[in-house]
Amino acid sequence: ITFVLAVLWLLLVKERILEESPVATLASVFRGFGFVLQSKPVWIMSIISLLLFGHVQSWSSHMPGFFEHKYDLTNAMAGQLVSITLFSALAAAILGPTISDRLGLRKPAILIACVIGGVTNLLQGSFLGPVLIVILIIMPFGLGTITPLLFTIPFELKGLHHSIAGSAVGMIYTFQNIG
Repeated sequence: ITFVLAVLWLLLVKERILEESPVATLASVFRGFGFVLQSKPVWIMSIISLLLFGHVQSWSSHMPGFFEHKYDLTNAMAGQLVSITLFSALAAAILGPTISDRLGLRKPAILIACVIGGVTNLLQGSFLGPVLIVILIIMPFGLGTITPLLFTIPFELKGLHHSIAGSAVGMIYTFQNIG
C-alpha cells in the first residue's frame, strides 16, 4: 500500500518550486540547527509535543483497563470505547486546523483545544453510557487540533527562516517520539 501511495504521489502531486538555494554544507546545517536550539517557541512546542504524546500513549494503554475495572466492562467493550476516541481524532486532525486557518490565528485555536482536551480528560472517568461516548468523541479535538499545528507553526514563526523550519519540525517530532 505504501508503494502504491508513493507512486500516486509521484504521478499526481505537483510540488511548489522553491527558490534556488545554495548547496547545504555541514557547517550551514549545524548553524541552522544551532539557531533552532536557541528558539524559545521551538522549545515550547517540543515540550508540548513530548507531553501530548506521552499522554496519548499512556492514555491509550491505561484506559481500557480503567474502563474494565471501574465499569466492569469486557476487554472488547473497553477497547471499543478507546477506539471511539482514536477514530474521532482523525476528524479532529482535519477540522481543528481548518478552523484555525479560517480564523487566521493559532493561539485562540490552541487555547480552545487545550480547554476541550483538559475538561474532557477530567470528565471521562465520571460517566458511563451515551455521555461517556460524547466525551470520548469530543476529547480528541484537544490533541487532534494541536498536533498538526505543531508541525505548521515553525513555518509561520517570525524570525525562523523557512530554510530551517524543517529542522524545527524535526526537533518537535523527536520530542514527540521521546514522549
